Amino acid sequence: AYTNLSPGAYTFRVKASNDDGYWNEKGTSVKIMILPPFWMTRWFWGGLISLIAILIYAGVRIRIRSVKRESIKLEGMVEERTSQLEAANKELEAFAYSTSHDLRSPLRHIGGFLELLQIEAGTGLNKKSRHYMDKISQSTHKMGQLIDGLLSFSRMGRQQMMSQHVNMEHLVREV
Repeated sequence: AYTNLSPGAYTFRVKASNDDGYWNEKGTSVKIMILPPFWMTRWFWGGLISLIAILIYAGVRIRIRSVKRESIKLEGMVEERTSQLEAANKELEAFAYSTSHDLRSPLRHIGGFLELLQIEAGTGLNKKSRHYMDKISQSTHKMGQLIDGLLSFSRMGRQQMMSQHVNMEHLVREV
């Protein structure tokens, strides 16, 4: 019995003698071919490499398809959220517009009556009362500016937005 023979071609030669002790010098031979196990063949390794390449390719394709699907899903979510934000902005603009107009009229009345009071009272008011009237006048003026700002804010939403490139690195450094 021969074990652990490497794959290849072998020649088995036999010389024998008969009962008289006569040797056959020529002998006889048998050619034996030892085949490698299947896992040591070129076909096996070629198939294995091909299978690995196909699996890698399939994995990459599945991942790309998954990323594309996720991207489409996220784009849909962004579009939905954008439309919600646009609706909220429109509501906010409408609120700011109506509020500024609703506040402007009473404020003008207060300012007008204060002016009439200052003209009528003139110098007849004491220093403390004039100080209070000046404070009321300053406050109505400041509130008028705030209402004008609110009105400007409500108009901004109606203007077309301009896009421009922003250097985020510079912006972050600045902040």
